Amino acid sequence: MDKLFIIAAGLTIIIMSHGNIVYAQDARSNMPVPAAEIYKNMLVFAKNGEGSKVEKSLILLNPVILEVNKRFCIKIESEINNALYKEDRTSITDSVTKLIVIDIRNLLMESAESINKDLDRMVLRIRIAFTEYQTIDPALEKKDFDASTKIKNNFRKAYFLSEGKKFNELKETIKEIEGLLKKNFPDAFEKDSCLKK
Repeated sequence: MDKLFIIAAGLTIIIMSHGNIVYAQDARSNMPVPAAEIYKNMLVFAKNGEGSKVEKSLILLNPVILEVNKRFCIKIESEINNALYKEDRTSITDSVTKLIVIDIRNLLMESAESINKDLDRMVLRIRIAFTEYQTIDPALEKKDFDASTKIKNNFRKAYFLSEGKKFNELKETIKEIEGLLKKNFPDAFEKDSCLKK
């Protein structure tokens, strides 16, 4: 993990230092490691009390953090850093989970905004959101199996609706996913998007 981190962090710094990348459009695709993989590792690090590895992972997630901070007018990394300072595994896990759900919200919003504009982007954002959701699903599945099943089924439905270009149904399904996420992860819904529509 340390070699991977050093390489990925170096690439992230190089990418970020070469002009202003349009974060909302391309930053995620320029990340050397997918966010879902980083999230999965962060949850393991949090569970094992490896706060320094969680902190290093935030550097890799910088493009994503910039996106969600901009959309929701928040500073999510501050919350994670506060939990790291307290060295409380539960708080660290909760704050990382909150970041993941906020990122999923961001991806779903981007997908909905891409309807009738950029179909490839719309489908890709749904796929990425589902992949990221799978990092937190095991914990929800233990807590509420029915909710976990509904969210997964709605993600699958959203993907097929997007492929079939059934946009009205897709919008409703995205709303259903957001509603289920809000019910199960209310901390991640404290702020609405502050971007102008």
